[in-house]
Amino acid sequence: MMRAQTDRARQLLASGAPLVHALPGRLGWELRLVIQGGLRILDRIDRVHGDVFNRRPQLRAPDWLMMTARTLAM
Repeated sequence: MMRAQTDRARQLLASGAPLVHALPGRLGWELRLVIQGGLRILDRIDRVHGDVFNRRPQLRAPDWLMMTARTLAM
């Protein structure tokens, strides 16, 4: 069940991604980071097979570096 929810959330984030190019300045950049952060959390949830009650997904320094790099590439 959790995998279906993470897949759905991933699709929703992807469908909103084109909006980042329509928004000017800081707002567009903030939305890029929100999308990348959401995708990274979904990756973390999938990594623990949806067991978020025993293994809370957390973003660490390497995650932030990856998100920043992906934000710049959007």
